[in-house]
Amino acid sequence: MDKEEIALLVAGIGAAVSLLTFWLTKISQESKARREERRQEYRELVSTLTQCYMRIVSPYDPPIPVIDEQLQRQITDAKLESFKVLQDRIAIAEELAETDVLDVWTEAIVSLERNTDSVRFAKKFKLLRERIIRMANRPAPKKSRLRSLFYRIRYFREIRQFRRRHDDARPNS
Repeated sequence: MDKEEIALLVAGIGAAVSLLTFWLTKISQESKARREERRQEYRELVSTLTQCYMRIVSPYDPPIPVIDEQLQRQITDAKLESFKVLQDRIAIAEELAETDVLDVWTEAIVSLERNTDSVRFAKKFKLLRERIIRMANRPAPKKSRLRSLFYRIRYFREIRQFRRRHDDARPNS
């Protein structure tokens, strides 16, 4: 090998190493950004649910004999806000959908409305809050390639069936 071939080989290896470094850095930064976005959504979820919890439970502890219209509106707004924050999480939507967080929260609110037992509501909220914090602190679930493939196949099968039905319904000319 002469000097030019060695120089070209070293230059090629240098370029490959720099591209590999760039690619690995980009993947690492994207992964870090996704983790931070996920943690931020969980942080907002816990914060908003805690605020809503305080606004919902305040009239029940100590019990107020008659809840006026303004207080009832405050409770209703807090309930709506709590359900909204549970529904509009984007980065953690799949994780929330795979759990029963929404069901537990709904049951806690319904139970409070029926029984006006703020202690039971507080216990349910505490368990729910702890579960959400555990979910936030564990690593994000890996996306299942098999599940993704299954959904794609099902999606294209449904499109094909729709086209067949549409073609069958179309009058022949």
